[in-house]
Amino acid sequence: MPQLWCQPFYFLILCLGVYYVARSRRVFSEAWNKRNLESFFQEQCGQSLRREIGRGLLRTLFGDLPLFSWLMMFSMLRQGGAGCLFWYAVCMLLWLHPLGALSALWEYYRAPGEKQPDLGLLLERIRRRKGIEPRPRAVRGLHILHLLFLACLLPCISGAVSWDGLPLPRLGTSLVWAALAWAVCRVGGERMRRAAATLFLVFLGGALLWNLANLIPAIGLVLRDAFQLNRFLFALSGAGLEAAVRSGVQLGTGTFLLQGAAARAEEPAFPHPIHAAVYAQMRGTCQLVLQLAVGLLFLCSEMVPAENQIIQPVLYTFFCLFGLEFVFSNLRGLFRIGRRWEALACLGVLGALLVADGLSGSSLLLHVSWSVLWLMALSAAGLLMMDASWYFILLEQYRDVYLWHVAPHPRVSSHMKW
Repeated sequence: MPQLWCQPFYFLILCLGVYYVARSRRVFSEAWNKRNLESFFQEQCGQSLRREIGRGLLRTLFGDLPLFSWLMMFSMLRQGGAGCLFWYAVCMLLWLHPLGALSALWEYYRAPGEKQPDLGLLLERIRRRKGIEPRPRAVRGLHILHLLFLACLLPCISGAVSWDGLPLPRLGTSLVWAALAWAVCRVGGERMRRAAATLFLVFLGGALLWNLANLIPAIGLVLRDAFQLNRFLFALSGAGLEAAVRSGVQLGTGTFLLQGAAARAEEPAFPHPIHAAVYAQMRGTCQLVLQLAVGLLFLCSEMVPAENQIIQPVLYTFFCLFGLEFVFSNLRGLFRIGRRWEALACLGVLGALLVADGLSGSSLLLHVSWSVLWLMALSAAGLLMMDASWYFILLEQYRDVYLWHVAPHPRVSSHMKW
C-alpha cells in the first residue's frame, strides 16, 4: 500500500493544483479585485444567501468534518510524526481549486433533487454533454468504486487508529455522554446541532488560549519535524521525511474526497455553479484551519498532559458526538447513491475482510481501504481533467454575468437541463 502514495502521485496533485490556479487567474486577470470573498459576499450574494452559507458552514461540523478527518489525523501523527501537519496543509491548499471545480461540475450536472455526489453519474453526464455515448462498464465501475469508498470510511479509520494513551473507562464515558448529546441534537433538530457546533468552537478557542504557552513549541515542532530526517524530538516525531510527506498527502487527499464525494450536509440553493465552487473552497479552508487547530491542541495535550486533564476528555466527547452523526450521514449517503443490495453487498465484502483480518491477524482491510481511497483520488483527478475546459467556460460565464454584467454566450447555459 505505501508504494501507491509515492512521487508520481505527489506530482499529479501538484500539476492539477497549479493548473487550476493558473487557469483561474487567467480568467480573472482583468477582474482579480472582484475575486475575493468580500466582493463575493457583498456583490454576488444576497442577505438570505449569506445567512444560508454561514449556517451551512456551521452544519459541516456535524456532517463532514470530524470522524474521518480527525481520526485519520491522529493516525497520521503516529505514523508520520508532527511534521505531517505541514505537508497536509500544503496538499490541502493544492486540492482547494480542484475541490471547487468538482463541486461546480456536480452542481451543473446534477438532476433536480439529487444531493449526494456520484462520480459514476458525473462521468456519464460529461460524456453525454459532449455528444459521446457513455461507456456503461466505466460508469458502472466508477459507481461501484464510489460505493466502496463510502463503505471503506468506517473500517479505514477504525483499523488505522489505536487509542493508546486513552484509558478505556474514559473513552466509555465520552461515548455515553456523546450518545446522549447526539440523541438530544437529533430531537432538537438543526438549531440544536448548530448550538453544539458553536459550543465546540468556543471550547476549541478556550482550549487553545489555555495552551497558549505550549502553542509556539508545538508549531516549532511541526515545522522542524516536517524537514528533519529521522530526528527524534518528541514521541510523535522522528518518522522521517518520507513518512511525514506520505502521511500528509494521505490526510489531505482523504479530506478532499470527503469534502467532494462523501455525504454532505444540506447545502444552500446556489444561482450559479461557481457559487457552489466558492462555497466548497470556503468549506475546505474552514476544514484546513480547524484540522490544524485540533492537531496542535492534540500535540499540546500529548506534550503537557498534566495541564490538559480536563481538556482531553471534553475534546474526545465532542469528537464522539460529531462522529456518531458522521456515521449516520455516511450510511445514509451510501444507501442514497446505490441500490439497497449494492450498499449491503459493499458492507458485506468489508465485513468479510474484517473477519478474515481477525482470523489471520493481517491488515488486508486496511490496505484495501487505502487502495480504494487512492483509486478514488485518481478517478476524481481524471474527471477534473476531462471536463476542465467546461468548468473554465462556466467560470468565464460567471465573470461575464456577475462581474462585468454583459450578456453571456447564448449557447452556454449555467445549468444542465434534464
